[in-house]
Amino acid sequence: MVDNIMWYWLIIAGLFSGVIAGMGMGGGTLLIPVLTLFLGIEQKIAQSINLVVFIPTAIVALIIHFKNKLVNVKVGLIIIISGVVLSILGALLAVNLRNDVLKICFGIFLLAIGLFQFFESLYSVGSKTKLPKNVLVITKFNKYKINK
Repeated sequence: MVDNIMWYWLIIAGLFSGVIAGMGMGGGTLLIPVLTLFLGIEQKIAQSINLVVFIPTAIVALIIHFKNKLVNVKVGLIIIISGVVLSILGALLAVNLRNDVLKICFGIFLLAIGLFQFFESLYSVGSKTKLPKNVLVITKFNKYKINK
């Protein structure tokens, strides 16, 4: 049973991960480490909680982007289909891994994503347009050929 103090920390963790997710970074980047490192929740449970939180956030974001005609449907379908297949395979793998191994794999994943974002931002600073390239979301700048 979760005590009263723990409820407050869980609400704060959810609030901050929601804000981070709304900014486009991905709430799990913050939520999973907070749940595992600071609140002592097992890695598998933390990742499960993150998935439950991610689904409504992703649906709302997709609806908003779709209404604003910012979604590349062809690329989106490819990503959705491959994402579903790989999510099932990843879930099967995660169920069979020990928590400590899963935690290390998640840490390596976060490090790789952080390095990718770092080098992508360096490239963006050095480029003439300084606009990020995203194959899924069609920027309104594309019609002015700024991002090409």
